[in-house]
Amino acid sequence: MDLKIVLENVGPFGSEYSVTLPQRAVLLGDNGAGKTTLMNALRISSNLSQLDVGGKDPAAAYKAAWQNLLAPGETAGKVRVNETSVSISSSKRPTKDGDLQLWFVVDEVEAAIRGGDDRRLVFLAEHFLGDNDLESGTVRELLASWKRVKRELAAESKRVSAYESALGTLATLASPGGDASAVTSLAGAAEWVYHKVEGNPVSVKCPLCANPGVDSANVEQRLAKIRRLQEKMGVGVPAPVISLLTHAIGASRAHHTALKAQAALARETVATAVRKIQHRIKERVNVWVKAAKLDLVFALDIDGAHVSMGLADEEGPIEHASGGQWTVLKLALAAAISSPGRGKGSPVLVAPDRALSPRTVGGIMRMLGRYGGNAYIPTVVGRRGRVAKAWKQVEVSSGD
Repeated sequence: MDLKIVLENVGPFGSEYSVTLPQRAVLLGDNGAGKTTLMNALRISSNLSQLDVGGKDPAAAYKAAWQNLLAPGETAGKVRVNETSVSISSSKRPTKDGDLQLWFVVDEVEAAIRGGDDRRLVFLAEHFLGDNDLESGTVRELLASWKRVKRELAAESKRVSAYESALGTLATLASPGGDASAVTSLAGAAEWVYHKVEGNPVSVKCPLCANPGVDSANVEQRLAKIRRLQEKMGVGVPAPVISLLTHAIGASRAHHTALKAQAALARETVATAVRKIQHRIKERVNVWVKAAKLDLVFALDIDGAHVSMGLADEEGPIEHASGGQWTVLKLALAAAISSPGRGKGSPVLVAPDRALSPRTVGGIMRMLGRYGGNAYIPTVVGRRGRVAKAWKQVEVSSGD
């Protein structure tokens, strides 16, 4: 579909700027001309969280990203895309009026490529694995189970570290050369470990206790008693506290080991299922890669814990692919996993903005010439000769 963009006090364009982007377009313009601003105008009209923040931490950069959409010196602006409008302010979050939903698919691909082996494995399972490929259950259930165990494992790892840190501190203070003036804080430190690290509700049996039948209320009473004795005596070796923490560390380590085994089993279940269909994945992606006619093929290798996605040529895997080659791969993967009507919104493929060679731009146009969604190639280099069929060139200029 065509996307008509109208900007007021946004980016480098001045008080008002409008442009209609066809379904497939090469966006030509110098650095700073506003190509990324146009793409962010599409992003903010759909979903604030999709703003391109240049690889920075999204949680810290969203506010700066939407404020940076404003033209210099302006405190308010507006973005309108077709029938959807977004009001931007320097002092509050943007407000949206309309139901435009766009899916920036390349963002999802880049997150998988930049992520670790587990992230790439989840990406492949989510987009290529079907329920029929599993012996039982669904892909959604399988991945949800793996993610749940990973979250529990991460939480238990933090708990073990906190316990060990607390025990080390207590043992140092209680040693013959320890700081006697700090002994009175030992019971308070142990109480902090219980409340802040463990965080169990009162009704839950407390793993700090050597006796599983002692609940958390009794633990609080025991810690309070230790504190009162230390205050009365001035100093003392809190052996009961250290004993409790030592037991807690053992229990936590045992739980951590069990969760680690569960996570490994869940991961191997996913990896085995994806490994069985990797030829199908390569065939599906290579339909797009080969359409570029750049003598490239998609290379996928799932070997044990390692998952690699890259490109190969007639000589074998390409160890150091160029920026243009990576752009081709990202767009091919994005095209392979997306199609209109998938439920994530209208798919939009945006090539990473870089100085692509005319040959690469031509290959991308050939590859995406029959793509069903929208596709845009921002670049500072123009295509020599005629534009490929079904594509148009759009000059982007701020007028400065």
